[in-house]
Amino acid sequence: MSQNDVILVIKYKGRWYVVGRACNADNEWTDEFATEFVKNDENKFTYKRGDALCRAHDLQRKLDTEYGVWEIRLAA
Repeated sequence: MSQNDVILVIKYKGRWYVVGRACNADNEWTDEFATEFVKNDENKFTYKRGDALCRAHDLQRKLDTEYGVWEIRLAA
């Protein structure tokens, strides 16, 4: 298990994003990081929360992060 990391699922304007790597819980588990992530047009998203969570939990199984999967909801 990695130390002090988390998989993030971000909701923004009806779109669900999965951060495709383990994020540092101290520096990247913030609204500022999530806002910058969704601004990047190269990041993939889905309109279905269930699909995003399944993808995130599959990633969690591979990476075995300390804090698991967490959701961040950004205001539009």
